[in-house]
Amino acid sequence: MMKTTIYYFTGTGNSLKYARDLAGELGETELISIIEAVKLESLPMTDRIGIVFPVYIWGLPLIVNRFLKKLSKENRDKYIFAIATNGGTVAGSLLLVEKRLHSMGLKLSAGFSVVLPSNYISMHETSIEEQQQLFEAADIKLKEIVTIIKANNSYPIERGSLSEQIWKTGLIHRITSPMIHKMDHSFWTDKNCNSCGLCSKVCPVQNIIMKNDVPKWRHKCEQCHACLNLCPKQALQFGKMTVGKERYKNPFVTLKDLTRS
Repeated sequence: MMKTTIYYFTGTGNSLKYARDLAGELGETELISIIEAVKLESLPMTDRIGIVFPVYIWGLPLIVNRFLKKLSKENRDKYIFAIATNGGTVAGSLLLVEKRLHSMGLKLSAGFSVVLPSNYISMHETSIEEQQQLFEAADIKLKEIVTIIKANNSYPIERGSLSEQIWKTGLIHRITSPMIHKMDHSFWTDKNCNSCGLCSKVCPVQNIIMKNDVPKWRHKCEQCHACLNLCPKQALQFGKMTVGKERYKNPFVTLKDLTRS
């Protein structure tokens, strides 16, 4: 049986859940957090490489882009696939993965878009009924993806419309990417904050510290919105658009799964 290594990045659990499900179906698969992978001197040898990540601002999370640079030319003959979990608009995010790999002499053999509930609640709220429909559709697509990967088949890179590729990924994502780290200036806490510090513990890149019992952001944000969505008091807000909004965490992933030890 071929060995597969899946690298994943997650904020509120969607990509982690999908990576786990995929690993369970493929067998002989190692899951490695991209947060940990970027710290390694070299990546483990494997037969297949998978990358599972959420789409942020119609492109790649900054840390995923950093991770891709760690893939060496030794992987030029490996089967590499990517899965972009998104709230409905994959745009050209998977094409960015393909372009980055190509620049390193590597090939993206298959790229899949999987629509799941969005955690960007300032723009999207998904009802429980809608969430269930998305989970069911994602499970069906998982079976299709597994069949393709097990056979090491090439598959067309999934993408949004040409307009989405040009304007959302090519223009908006490209312009905003240099500013993402400092977008945390829009986070703030309301009177419900009880200084529990959970926001600091769930931040995957350790961007939040507690200072005088109040969370402070250190401007290396990934915009994963884990801090916002996982606050037990819903005391953390992003600008003016999240007050009173229902928070989101993938229901199949535990808080412990998303908390740094």
